[in-house]
Amino acid sequence: MEDPTDIVGALVGLFMCVLCRRCFDRACELGNHYQVTQHAAGQSEPNQDVVAFRGMPAGRKRNRRSWRYKRDRILDYIDLRRDPKTAHLAQSIVAHRSGLNLSLLGRWIKDKERIFLYARTPRRGGMLEYQPWRPQWPQADLRLYARFVYRRKAQAKRVTRRWLARNMADIRRNLGDGVDPHWLPSEGYLTRFCNRWNITSQCRTNKKKLSIEERLPAIQAFHQYWVYGVQHRQPPRDPKYGRYTPGTIYAMDQVPMAFSSPNNRTLNDKGERCRLLGIVEDDKRFCTLNVTLCADPDNQDVKVEVVFRGLGPENGGRVSQEEMNFYSAHPIVQVRWQNKAWADHRVCLDYLLDFRTQTLSKGHVALFMDNHGSQQTPLMRVLMHALDVEYVFTPANCTDAVSPVDRNVGQALKEKVYAMQEEELDLDGNEHWRYPASEGGLEAWEKRTMVVAWIDRAWQELKKDNKHLLLSSFVDTGILVANDGSENHLIRLHPKQVLGAYTF
Repeated sequence: MEDPTDIVGALVGLFMCVLCRRCFDRACELGNHYQVTQHAAGQSEPNQDVVAFRGMPAGRKRNRRSWRYKRDRILDYIDLRRDPKTAHLAQSIVAHRSGLNLSLLGRWIKDKERIFLYARTPRRGGMLEYQPWRPQWPQADLRLYARFVYRRKAQAKRVTRRWLARNMADIRRNLGDGVDPHWLPSEGYLTRFCNRWNITSQCRTNKKKLSIEERLPAIQAFHQYWVYGVQHRQPPRDPKYGRYTPGTIYAMDQVPMAFSSPNNRTLNDKGERCRLLGIVEDDKRFCTLNVTLCADPDNQDVKVEVVFRGLGPENGGRVSQEEMNFYSAHPIVQVRWQNKAWADHRVCLDYLLDFRTQTLSKGHVALFMDNHGSQQTPLMRVLMHALDVEYVFTPANCTDAVSPVDRNVGQALKEKVYAMQEEELDLDGNEHWRYPASEGGLEAWEKRTMVVAWIDRAWQELKKDNKHLLLSSFVDTGILVANDGSENHLIRLHPKQVLGAYTF
């Protein structure tokens, strides 16, 4: 009589145990199963001798770790072994904390590429090799996810959609797919890739200490003063808005730029902590932007000011004439200098004079500013009053809700500038930017001229392509709403707030 295991195996292409009907892909796995359980002899109890020899208690199943568990343990180990002198110590620490054998950890580290490929996302889980629904390029898709996991989990570096696009193009060229040298995947493919692997955009940031609800009285008082106080003054110049028309309403705020640590936003697995290395130690202000917006999206006539670190030529700083000529060739950007690249009282006074020179033809104008101390000095107030500038200060710690620049436009401008930096220099960790010129890095004047060129191009693109963003920044913050209260429901103090939930 033929063995029933062979018959079933011949029919379904698997090896099956006669007693428990469990299937195995290979005959050796079935043999191991018979050794442990004695099912080949018709007994259902496990073989005590074999179990004891393998070092497991009787009746206990083998603890199979998932690919994700292995990946995280390996990445924890890699994070600890950054110093080669303590590599063995770090491996011992990880083994002690996790209860794993040192030799097992070593095998996982050698097999890390395969583990990265098959590590599953939380929505799938499991221990088998991950086979997602078939994308357009399956092998390239898996390799791209492996690079993403290694960069985010092991190196804790920032990942953007542009980074995904460049790496996908590099992977396909290495696989010999015959793609064009300038080929990049479409935005639709990148969106589907993020959906397949459960990747979302997150931001590592320090949230406001007070919630919107706790700051609501101050915000309501601000809107009451502006809409029912300032805009109702006589004479009205606009039947809808009142005293100030959209073309005479301006908002200004400072936007710090730290190119060595460009952004706190990155693509990350959903539910994972947004960890980024180098944010604290590299977060040194390279320059500060004074961004001034007009409530009329078609009338952005005020220059963007860049405050660089240093003395400047007017104070004896060493700035070449060639560099100054470069700045003059970009008329929509005004360059200033300060020791700490910040807007002190001198920079604010110079800004106010230049701002009024550019808006003098519009008559009396309104200017929204935050509670920066250099903007609220008695000299600044007297000068603004003499220059017919209606100054309105936003409430403290509320610029994220009522300042058009801080709400979304400043961040959009920074994103464009940082994207140009990545595109032009093709940086990975900004090594060239951080290194001094003696070690192959860029000179200080080269960095400054690059920044001015990027800001010039980014500001022109923003004014041309993002007019809806410029307009909505004033509407959402409650600065550009009808003075009769009919449009108060359009105010959104938070991007996720439902329309109609706020009134004053």
